[in-house]
Amino acid sequence: MALGTAVLVKNGIGMAGAVICIALCVIPLVQTAGTALLYKLAAAVIQPVSDERVTGCVEAVGERMSDTDADCIYCGSVISADDRNRGGGDECMTKKERDRWSLSITGS
Repeated sequence: MALGTAVLVKNGIGMAGAVICIALCVIPLVQTAGTALLYKLAAAVIQPVSDERVTGCVEAVGERMSDTDADCIYCGSVISADDRNRGGGDECMTKKERDRWSLSITGS
């Protein structure tokens, strides 16, 4: 019973950490996407009154920022998939370490 509770607490702490990490990664991505949108909007607004080269430059900056967001999302998903394929938790410990850990949790 105590081992099951310990595993449940460990998994809960792990999930809380994962949610915090995802939140920390999403905030800059949203900011970059918002800035890219503003550049594209600015290009649309200045198009009637500005030179074509200036409009093209501002629009290109917005496109590159969108590409940067896509690259960050792609790299994050590749790293995440790689970590899942390695296995985690108990697979990283030897049998002796697992036994010692379970004895320290149960108090036996």
